Amino acid sequence: MNIYKSSVGKWFLLFSVVPIIIICSVLGRFSSNAIYKVKLNSTRQSLEGCAKELVYTYELLSDDGVGIRKVNGEFYSGTTKITGDYSILDRMKEQTGVEFSLFYMDTRILTTIMGADGNRYINTKAREVWSNYVQFGEIYFDDNIPVDDKAYFGCYVPIHSSENVIVGMGFAGVLRDDILTTISKTRFNIVLIGILLSVCFILISILVTRRILQVQNTIMSYLREIDEGDFDHTIDEKVVKRQDEYGSMGRTLIKLNDSLQALVLRDGLTDLYNRRAAMKYLEQYMAFANRVDGMPFTFVIGDIDFFKKVNDTYGHNCGDVVLKMVAGIINEIDDDKGFVARWGGEEFVMALRCEKDEALKIVEDIAQKIKSRVVEYDGKLVSVTMTFGLSQYKAPEKLDILISRADRLLYKGKEEGRDRIKY
Repeated sequence: MNIYKSSVGKWFLLFSVVPIIIICSVLGRFSSNAIYKVKLNSTRQSLEGCAKELVYTYELLSDDGVGIRKVNGEFYSGTTKITGDYSILDRMKEQTGVEFSLFYMDTRILTTIMGADGNRYINTKAREVWSNYVQFGEIYFDDNIPVDDKAYFGCYVPIHSSENVIVGMGFAGVLRDDILTTISKTRFNIVLIGILLSVCFILISILVTRRILQVQNTIMSYLREIDEGDFDHTIDEKVVKRQDEYGSMGRTLIKLNDSLQALVLRDGLTDLYNRRAAMKYLEQYMAFANRVDGMPFTFVIGDIDFFKKVNDTYGHNCGDVVLKMVAGIINEIDDDKGFVARWGGEEFVMALRCEKDEALKIVEDIAQKIKSRVVEYDGKLVSVTMTFGLSQYKAPEKLDILISRADRLLYKGKEEGRDRIKY
């Protein structure tokens, strides 16, 4: 039922939505600047720390205390040649996700930043930053530093020699677009929180009704699954554990499902799965087998030899006893080995989770047990044999092909004299 169809419901909807719209508008307008300032300060502190770490690393590398210098067109940190050696910067970028550059005075000599041509963005200048700030010992930060047609949040830190002479600068930066994206997400989250808080008041007022409707919907869904023949569907444990009428209804439905499952999926005489259930589980076995690491399985169909003669000679009641005896022996197969079912009349099927050779041994054991078992009925001893056809599933063939192949093998065994296993 739609609670907003009535006039009262429409007014309820109006007074629920309008406050949310107002809150979102206010948050959207006033949160942007505050978030930007907070993010600006945190980014500045982070980038300043990264730039200082870069400078400190190269100052440690300068073993003679001279700092970064240029000799015959090559750059050195102390006596260590650093021209073209990006290992320190690349490692720091990998650890932090920040872009780094090393400057000799105002010239970028090492960097992790790649130009539009795919090469490192070296031998470029940062004259204004150097001449106006860093060469005087200042740390410079800006939220819109252009580098190769891209804008960065960036920080420049001076590099000193042992004589406290400023010989260069270290740079750490992140793309401005990445920061703005983070800010947008943060603002969205704040607005979302505002919406959730507003909606919370609405939810509280309808919570009890909603919980009751949820229980009803769960029960209705369970009933629909049963109606559609899905007896494996389970009902939510929360419903079953309730100590009220709904809980009692849920427990009753579970019992009803079990009874219907036995009625629909089980053979009434032998209590084995029936043909309908067998087809369902065979489809599942095929789905497993069709996976790359799927489970192999072998389909077996067996038929009691001369069963009509048993019925004609001893009566149908005796035939039923024989069917139960055969079913009992076949059903001794462990569940983890596969499943068995009565296919119809005197035919039984098995789906064994194994290759054909292993399945053959299982079927040979079953055939021998059936052959050696004697049924006593009305003072008479009755024994039977069975003929089997075995066919291993070959992915991705269709189910009817698998069944047809096993069926042909069964009838081939019948034609050859019965009491045989053909594979």
